[in-house]
Amino acid sequence: MGRNTGALQLLINLLPMTPPAEAMRAVAIQGDFLVSHAGRLLYLGAWALAAGVIAVWRFRWE
Repeated sequence: MGRNTGALQLLINLLPMTPPAEAMRAVAIQGDFLVSHAGRLLYLGAWALAAGVIAVWRFRWE
């Protein structure tokens, strides 16, 4: 199981909720400003945009 840990961690870090969760943690615990984590929030926005584009492209009422 130890050899797959790195690959699993990489996959988890690519999920759309990891960056916003890290930003919220930094704001709540460390007292950071939310603006300083704009890149992480943009990452979530990019995921949402990509999901919307794929949904419009693939989903059809028939």
